[in-house]
Amino acid sequence: MNTVTPKRKNNFHQQFPGAGPGKAWPQMLPWIAALPPRTRILDWGAGAGGTAAWLRDYTSLTIDCWDPSHPAHKTKPLPATYLGIYTSDVWEHIPMQDIRTHWQEIDTYSRTDRPTRHCHIIDTTPAKKILSTGANAHVTLLKPWEWQELFQDWLDVQVTQTLKEPDTLYGERVRVMMQGVRRWA
Repeated sequence: MNTVTPKRKNNFHQQFPGAGPGKAWPQMLPWIAALPPRTRILDWGAGAGGTAAWLRDYTSLTIDCWDPSHPAHKTKPLPATYLGIYTSDVWEHIPMQDIRTHWQEIDTYSRTDRPTRHCHIIDTTPAKKILSTGANAHVTLLKPWEWQELFQDWLDVQVTQTLKEPDTLYGERVRVMMQGVRRWA
């Protein structure tokens, strides 16, 4: 178990020095606390790295960021390196037909000698951003239970939580957070 304590007073909606805006998820802290000491974590689809910067205020675990669309995080992670992998608002941007392929890629980063713990936060509300094609930026919109059902193929989902917050465009933004352990083939 890890001790999860803030290194400084944290504002959950802030700019992170060197990383820009990021999402702060206090709901992730129990997942972080349950990881073994000296665990290396991967933020897959990290964007500017704001969530990782926020988490670094709570833990001394090593958090690596990877995002092919962000210049600071384009270097691919080493395979079979991580006991903890998380995503924050990533899966809804992936077309449904490509989700299995991306999951197989994520799986290559899991350690093979011990179970890898996952935490995935997925927005189930349409995005405010519209792509140049006219499509919504959230190209895969599923209900929380549908995401859990989909992920059950790959994860032993142990915690599912619905996260709700006010939204000026849609009234309410709903996300699902799933925590679980990678299923062995």
